[in-house]
Formats: sequence, structure tokens, C-alpha cells
Amino acid sequence: MKNLLKNPFSSKIALGTSTLGMIVGSAVFSLSAQAGTITKTFAQWQAAPVTIGDKLFTYGTSSNLPTSPTDTVSFIQDDNNTNQYFLNYNFVPPSSITAFTLDYTVDVVQSDPNVTRFFKAVDSDTTVSTFPPAETLVTNFVGNTPGSSVTLTSIGGSPEVSLIGGAPTSLAVSNTYTSGGAGGGPITSFQNSFLQDARINTLSTPEPTSMVGLLVFGGLGLASKLKKRSR
Repeated sequence: MKNLLKNPFSSKIALGTSTLGMIVGSAVFSLSAQAGTITKTFAQWQAAPVTIGDKLFTYGTSSNLPTSPTDTVSFIQDDNNTNQYFLNYNFVPPSSITAFTLDYTVDVVQSDPNVTRFFKAVDSDTTVSTFPPAETLVTNFVGNTPGSSVTLTSIGGSPEVSLIGGAPTSLAVSNTYTSGGAGGGPITSFQNSFLQDARINTLSTPEPTSMVGLLVFGGLGLASKLKKRSR
């Protein structure tokens, strides 16, 4: 069975932000770790937080989940843009659940005192078989800085994406799903997505023998794509 994972950050949002790289000698060092996927059962994630790249995902509370002991949660760092992360909940098998909630936190793990990474955009999406009245996922993202709260609504499998202000380094994420149809769904998966940016805090004077490079800024040109991952 394949799970459809959509890239929410399409060209309709022109993110005029910057990614960072540091050239030291002839090598270019990315500010994000290697891309990859970590998949856990829901029970495994409840028992222990998951770190992927520089993101820490910590379970909070839930209701009516999991729908099956075989449900999984995938934590993904995009292989084409390592500043983009996904939490993807997979219903195994697809479920006709009429309502559920899931709350968790996601934190940026800072590793460089000269650079602060922060969340720049978020997304919410579902993979459902729709029939009136539509299946709805409402996701609240509440950051740890002023002005960093966003509420998104995915209706009938349509994604919603938004920039998030305040440069938060931690987000409390609350998902509330309802299905108006008799018996619900069925729902195959839902996801929350996160795009990060970075800023320079301080720059120490480099030793002439240790640094011959400079800081480079590049635009985040994100194109639409469909990303399929196999379970």
C-alpha cells in the first residue's frame, strides 16, 4: 500500500526567505542534517519523542487514536529540501472514524550558537474519500513567540498552507478531525508540514588560517510536487 504525501509549499506562496550555507575553504556546509524518514507505531511515539534532522517531535494527548495497533506515524525530512519536515499519520487499514484529536509539540534543536533556526510556514492536509458533508481537519499551530499562531482547515482532502510570523522555535500543534458522513471517512492519512528558515545571531572574527569563506544567502524557490512514499 502506498501513502500519498503532498508537498504543500507550492509556488502559490513565494517565500521570500533565505536558506543559509557557510563556505569554509572549498566545502559548503548545510545548516540542516541529512534527509530521511523515521516511522514508528503510534504506541512507540507515545512512549518516546522522535528526533529527525534538527526537529524534536513530542507526543502530547489524543482521543480515539490509534484506530488500529498497526497505525503508524512517519517523521520525514524532505530529500529535496532539508528545511522542510512532515509528520504523517497513516491509518492502517484506512479508517471510518468520525472524530479524533492529536496534540503534540515540535521543537527546533539548535546546534550552532551563531545561527537560530525557526519555523517560517506550516501546512495541514488529509487523504480521504470524500462525500457530503465533507471531512474536516482543523489544525492550530501555537508558537513560543508573540504573533506566531496560525489555524488551518483542510476540508475534503484539500491542503491549506500559511506563513507563520514571530520566528518561533517551538510549536504546539493541535489537530481536530470530524467527518459528517455516516460511518465517517474513510481516511487514509493526515499530515502536518513545517518549513524552517534561519538567521545569524553573532559572527566571531575568523582566524585567517581557519576560514577563507563567507556567508551565502539563497532564495527558497519551492515548486509543487507530489511525493509518494511506500510503507
